[in-house]
Amino acid sequence: MIGAETIGSRDAAVSAAQRLGYPVVMKGVAAHLPHKSDLGLVKLGLSDADDVGAAFDALAATLAKHSRPGAPGKIVVQATAEAGVELIVGIRNQKGFGSFVIVGPGGVLVELANQASVRLGPVTPDEARAMLDETAAGKLLRGARGKAACDLDAAAAAIAAFSRFGAARVETLASLEINPLIVGPRGAKGVDVLFEPFGAPASETHP
Repeated sequence: MIGAETIGSRDAAVSAAQRLGYPVVMKGVAAHLPHKSDLGLVKLGLSDADDVGAAFDALAATLAKHSRPGAPGKIVVQATAEAGVELIVGIRNQKGFGSFVIVGPGGVLVELANQASVRLGPVTPDEARAMLDETAAGKLLRGARGKAACDLDAAAAAIAAFSRFGAARVETLASLEINPLIVGPRGAKGVDVLFEPFGAPASETHP
């Protein structure tokens, strides 16, 4: 996962950004607000202390506006991920039946591409590669339209590992999701992870 720190003040945000290294990303996170980008709760390319301070103020104001009793939300400073192909990897668990793995183009392409491959999990790396090739993700990872190829082996290994983690929690977690899993020329890193226990709202986890 990408390095990240939860902070509670402007000064703490700047200190975290200096430790992680500029440029950084900042996010406002709350269990009842899974779609952060729609509310302006994701700030990208923050390159200095002034950017970070302004982002903290904006995120704090938005979280306050959308707060719920007992769920004030939190602000996270995160290292900027290496550029690459974005994937979504989801797990949907059904008690007594099994764990389903869902893979497809991620990030902003989730709604635009509207593609996904589904298997009963856990899956092997070879099965994960086959799933990727059933969507546009396979072509993107192999370097579509002249772009450099990405680390397909790392993507497949990450999907397989996440599927094992999800299947091991088939009785406790209703769903799990990494979006995006960013796959670069050397490796794959998860940026956001969402867990939803049975009978409870989803919650986001950061390193």
